[in-house]
Amino acid sequence: MKIIIFWTALISVAALFIGACAKRDDTVITATAVTCSRTASGSITVGSDTVSSSYLMYTGPSNAVTGCIAQTSLGFPTGTQSIKQQRIITSSTSFVDYMGYFSDTACTTGIAYLYQKNSSLSVGDQVTGLDTSFGAPSSAYKVTYKSNCATAKGETDAGTEYLNIFYSNKGVYLTTGTEKTFSTKVTQSTYNIWGTGDNGSSLFFYNGNDSTTNYPSDWDSSNDTTYVK
Repeated sequence: MKIIIFWTALISVAALFIGACAKRDDTVITATAVTCSRTASGSITVGSDTVSSSYLMYTGPSNAVTGCIAQTSLGFPTGTQSIKQQRIITSSTSFVDYMGYFSDTACTTGIAYLYQKNSSLSVGDQVTGLDTSFGAPSSAYKVTYKSNCATAKGETDAGTEYLNIFYSNKGVYLTTGTEKTFSTKVTQSTYNIWGTGDNGSSLFFYNGNDSTTNYPSDWDSSNDTTYVK
C-alpha cells in the first residue's frame, strides 16, 4: 500500500496533542506525584489486527523510520528545528503519545518533551468507505479514550516557557531541567477512528482527528497522523 505523509498536519497535530491534556475546561490537574507508566506492554485489538509495542511517526518512504522530521513553526518552542512523535501501547486499554521538540534537524538536542497517557480505551464499530487518496485505508474502527496523566520536561528555558503556557493556569509549573509527572484526568471522552495497514515490510497505524463531540466521519489530511514500525 502506498502511504503518503500528511505534511500539513504537523502544526495542527502538535497543537491538538498538547491541547488534549491541557485545554479542556473539565481537566483536573494536580501537582501531586502520580504514577504514569510509559512502558510498552500488552496489545490493543483493532478489528482483525493487533497493535503493540511502539510506533514512530511516519515521515515518508524515502526516509529512515526515526519519527523525526525537520520542522519549524511559530507554534513550537523558540529554536525548534525538528519534532519527533511516537505512540506507545501500554496495555489493552491505554497508550502514551510522545512529542519532542529539538534545536537541530536530527532530533538529538532537546528543547522540551511531553508524554501524554490516555486510558479507558474502547474500540467499537467499523466504519467503511473512507477516503484513500492519502494512502489511509478505506475502513477504520471507532475508538474512545480519556486523558489520564502526563510527564513533561523543559530542557531549555524556551521549552519550559512553552509548556508552562499550557499548564501554569492548571496548577502545574515546570522548571527547566526537571521532569514532572502529573494527573490530567478528565470526565470528557475523546472520539476518534483508528486504522491499520501492512505493506509487507512495515506495519502502519492510522490515527484520525481527535474530537470531544463526535467520531470523525472520514480521514482528515490536515490533522491525521500515520505511525509505522
